Amino acid sequence: MTDEISCIVLGGREFLKKTIEICMKELKPVEIEDNNLPEVLKATKGNCRIVAVDKFAIPGEQHNVLGEMSSLESALFLARILTTDAAGDTDDYSIAAVYLAYNDKGEYIGGDMWVGE
Repeated sequence: MTDEISCIVLGGREFLKKTIEICMKELKPVEIEDNNLPEVLKATKGNCRIVAVDKFAIPGEQHNVLGEMSSLESALFLARILTTDAAGDTDDYSIAAVYLAYNDKGEYIGGDMWVGE
């Protein structure tokens, strides 16, 4: 867990929720025309896309695009705190959703705290 995330978690659930609320305001909405997975993961040029992944959903239906951010750092931060919030007190095997950030080439850039990214 990054130092930033550790500080937020130590601030308590209410502080974590408020931080998420503030960060979510920076998300730009995205219209998905092609539900093909590689296209779903690609952000528009110069942006990073935040994608929620439901680990227990039917394959092909587990990706939900939350939006895009123009800053790599902001996208990673939001993906990480959303994953931290979703995890609560669970472990890697029981968390239902992780939030991942992808660049404009569709490459994973971070967010899954469980794999030590």
